[in-house]
Amino acid sequence: MRLDTSWRSAGRRHAGVVLALAVALLMLPGPAQGLEPYRTVVTTSRAETPWAEAPRHVLLRDKDDIAAEMPIDGAEAVEQTGAVHLQRTNRAAGTPIVRGLVGPQNLIVIDGLRFNLATFRTGPNQYMALLDPNAASAFEVVPGPGSVLYGGAAMGGVLSMRLRPLRARDGVGGRVRVGFDTVDQAREAALDVSAREGRLAGWAGLSLRQHDELTVGGGETLTGTDYQMLDGRARVGVDLDGGWRLTASWLGNATPDATRLDQLPRGDARRYDNRLQTGWVDIERESRGALRHLRLSARLTQLDERVDRWRCDTAGDGLVLDSEGCARRDPGQINRYRDYQDRTRSLGGLAQGTFALLDDHLSLTAGAEVWHDRVSSSMREATRSNDFTWVDKRGNYSDGGSYTEAGLYAQAGYALFRPSATEKLEVVAGGRLNHVVAAADDVPGLGAVDYAFTGLSSTAGLVWTMNKALAAWLRYDSGFRAPNLQETTVLGDTGSTFEVPNADLDPEQSHTVELGIRAANKLLRGSVAGWWTRIDGIIVSDVVGADACVEQGTVDGDSCEVDGKPVRRLTNGDQATFMGVTLAGETRPLIAGLGLYGRLMWIDGEIEQVGGGTANPRRLPPLQGRAGLSWRDPGESLVVGVHTTFAARQDKLNSSDRSDLRVCADPSQPNRVLEDCDGTPGWATLGLQARWRLTDKVSVFGRGENLLDARYRVHGSGFDAPGLSIRLGAQADL
Repeated sequence: MRLDTSWRSAGRRHAGVVLALAVALLMLPGPAQGLEPYRTVVTTSRAETPWAEAPRHVLLRDKDDIAAEMPIDGAEAVEQTGAVHLQRTNRAAGTPIVRGLVGPQNLIVIDGLRFNLATFRTGPNQYMALLDPNAASAFEVVPGPGSVLYGGAAMGGVLSMRLRPLRARDGVGGRVRVGFDTVDQAREAALDVSAREGRLAGWAGLSLRQHDELTVGGGETLTGTDYQMLDGRARVGVDLDGGWRLTASWLGNATPDATRLDQLPRGDARRYDNRLQTGWVDIERESRGALRHLRLSARLTQLDERVDRWRCDTAGDGLVLDSEGCARRDPGQINRYRDYQDRTRSLGGLAQGTFALLDDHLSLTAGAEVWHDRVSSSMREATRSNDFTWVDKRGNYSDGGSYTEAGLYAQAGYALFRPSATEKLEVVAGGRLNHVVAAADDVPGLGAVDYAFTGLSSTAGLVWTMNKALAAWLRYDSGFRAPNLQETTVLGDTGSTFEVPNADLDPEQSHTVELGIRAANKLLRGSVAGWWTRIDGIIVSDVVGADACVEQGTVDGDSCEVDGKPVRRLTNGDQATFMGVTLAGETRPLIAGLGLYGRLMWIDGEIEQVGGGTANPRRLPPLQGRAGLSWRDPGESLVVGVHTTFAARQDKLNSSDRSDLRVCADPSQPNRVLEDCDGTPGWATLGLQARWRLTDKVSVFGRGENLLDARYRVHGSGFDAPGLSIRLGAQADL
């Protein structure tokens, strides 16, 4: 259906809320003690910027937030900003959905360098979950196209992790952190050591997280939900003559045994083994001249993804005969093994300068970057019918495939009007030229695949900043994203469907208008933004007809199926339209040390199909948010709070949602989807949070979630949410 009058009127109501809040905030003078109005952000402009002066919407969790909220991984850390809907198909994975877009449509960066690889999946994936919060000084989310500064993958938004800085003073120090969670008997330990001697400084650390099987609301324990993660990190830097600084950084993650069981009712299970290493070298120089900051960076990343898949015996109705035995990989239940091994190596670099010109009226960021990915991929199969003898077959991708992305970009801000040193009206404008080249041999049904695309992205807007504590903006952003190797050449089971290649995919092009306001003043620190986005040529999933079946398929009626799953191919739709509002804020203590905080996110949209008609977007997030009340003592050594986290019902479903067991499973026949699925029910939970600073160096934390032990599911996830959870932690700075 097309968007009706109520959809558009809702947008007008939210625009009115934005305007009313802007007027109210303008009447509140003065910065708020304890709310740190001058927190620094980096992602909005690729340069250190006071949060209240950033030229666009940005939400963040800094090191104090991370310590108190104890996120289990990077995916949960960005969810806590309030700008992300987090979908988890299995544990040890987490897919951030930003403004309705998922997977490679969102860009992950680490210290400003691209983390996305050419094999990032369009659906549920684990990549953000591989980043350890213990290594971070902050997580930032910039929703909306970031293609000018960051490249094509930043279509829905930019998810940024900033590493902890080097020690500033001579000496040796460190940090010890431990944690425990009752919901899965999780144990966490992290140790970091740091040192500086003159110009040389460094730190290194290790984290180990062990999660047992998860208990969901109502007390049921889910088989096969245990996993562990081992993370390493290191950074060393030396200050050179002439204001130069050389820094080398490294992050590593091993997640050796994470099981995915969302398709278990159909006798399909898998186990993931992920190994990540990424390292980069920076040469930087800061000065007070026209060239304020120069950065030259080179980065090498290797991601190994091994997936062990097995199929178990099923009955005539397609239901697995022994779900417990299948989940625990009982050899007597298994009729087929598949072992997938994919490795992606990425090498690239960045050269960037930040300038201040015309008596600081003009700021300019300009640079160039290039990233080259190469893929090795293999698969072997063993079946009961051939006595479980391993046979080599094609992997998910063509072995030796490559993907190169290069870009030139510039973004400037010019102060049109500056009545005082703390007040200005600035115009922001910029553009990027992006070029992508991809190649893969022996793609089934296609042969050799070669494609190249060149596209332009742009940004333009006005930013009004007052007293360094209030900003309002109106901006337009366009984004350009070429399809990656996963979208064009993958062949295999992606969960609810069997996906086949399509070399004829064209790039997506987005157009976004955003109005927002941000404030940090005597009573409030917060931001609100309303936005509208149109995406031309949006990449969507489409059912493959019997006449286009691949060799691995079996015809069932007018469609093709593999292992009972419909065969689909990614294609370009006509266009999609999204709109929404994101709000996040907190007050200073108002009465007797009590303050309020909350966040809210609302998104709606539709897709216009090439053949006519409209459809709902896949995995459209529901209205969701969090609201709470906090109390802090006058010395701020003790902070406690109570909160509710909630989501409304989501019944706007895409056709692929309706065929997905994660969304529309029939409770009476778990291997079948409901014929009349009404989506994911709404839910609300109650939680508590506390932080007690025992000394300047020692703090303890407590967090309780789902205190009423409600059983519910986050929309699109492959398992029910955790039940009653008490998470405890302690941190000591040495």
